[in-house]
Amino acid sequence: DFGPHYFGEVLHRSIVIFNNGPIDVKYLITYGSMGEIKVRLGDDKGGASSNDPEDPYADLILATRQKLRSKATNDNPYTFVPLSSVVPAYSKAKVSIEFAPKDVPNTKGFSSQLASPESAARSFEGLALIEFAGCPPSSRMKLPVKGRGMACGFAASPMFLDFGDVPTYGWADQLVTFSNTNPLLPVVFDARKASPYFDIQPNHGLIHGGKEQQVLVRYEPKAL
Repeated sequence: DFGPHYFGEVLHRSIVIFNNGPIDVKYLITYGSMGEIKVRLGDDKGGASSNDPEDPYADLILATRQKLRSKATNDNPYTFVPLSSVVPAYSKAKVSIEFAPKDVPNTKGFSSQLASPESAARSFEGLALIEFAGCPPSSRMKLPVKGRGMACGFAASPMFLDFGDVPTYGWADQLVTFSNTNPLLPVVFDARKASPYFDIQPNHGLIHGGKEQQVLVRYEPKAL
């Protein structure tokens, strides 16, 4: 379970496949949505697997198909590396799992308001099927994977500041509230002043999910 993460982030986890037997074993990983893998398991019931682990091109063909489908729909943010390898006798092999959630842009119509991070969240549930060459179907392993992609949510209030008339070498202060509208994930802000006459304190920080942070904006004209 990768948990919630921002769209565009890339995370890695790993699993280890152990071979406790006296001979080398080749494995092949197929992954996709729960429905896709369940259909595949139903099709293979009572028969041979449609992906032959002995085929030297099986992993390349499988990886290409899955990447093309994922690129077209953004519905499969998982990548397993390697998809196929040989585990020596009485040894182990490491498989890396990458989770890179992507949002699907909505280009239909327009809206005066941005969708909330909660409403724009996407849940990704998948299933990996690990098969072994020369072994019966009962030896296949199923690995559920899930994660959640969320949008960043940040708001500032007020959006416009009017300091009025301030004498040279004097100053005027106003408070601005930064809000993290994402209820689960923290956001980091870094406020950079565009003029030497303005200052922001604190100018950087971390705001936890659903929380607020007040900053002080100072206008200090130093010359006419």
